[in-house]
Amino acid sequence: MKKLALFVFIIVAAAVFSGCLGGTADTTKQTIKTDDGEVKVKTETKTDGETTIYEQTFESDEGEQTVVITGSMMGNTDDWCPEGGDWDMKSTGVGGTATASMKIDKLVTSGKYAGLCHVVYTAKSPDGEMKIDYWFDESGNHGFYEMDINGQKISQEWTG
Repeated sequence: MKKLALFVFIIVAAAVFSGCLGGTADTTKQTIKTDDGEVKVKTETKTDGETTIYEQTFESDEGEQTVVITGSMMGNTDDWCPEGGDWDMKSTGVGGTATASMKIDKLVTSGKYAGLCHVVYTAKSPDGEMKIDYWFDESGNHGFYEMDINGQKISQEWTG
């Protein structure tokens, strides 16, 4: 079950960060062979005005897991840090239920994070809750994050 949950997370992360939330409406089906058997994947992407809905269902011997992501760039797709842009994710099924959201706060204009986009990510799962504040440049190659996972605070800078 944990392998399926990890697989779902990897696929969803790849979809989100590769820009699938900006795609046109379509449906695809595929079968992926793993060491543990087969996983059937059905993906649907729908756009309704400024909102895109991305739904992916994974079916394996362990059961079914469905991930739904709803996102909006708040009408300003030319801006690399569109204030108010967001996405919400809900995953339900054999791997349990988890929710997450990412909200684009603003482009910071002063202080330590001047020139960086501030994004707030929150997630809840059976394992607990977490909040991560990200600040990153337009290239995405440099930034900072501060996270709070069940009361434990971690800060880090990244480059590359």
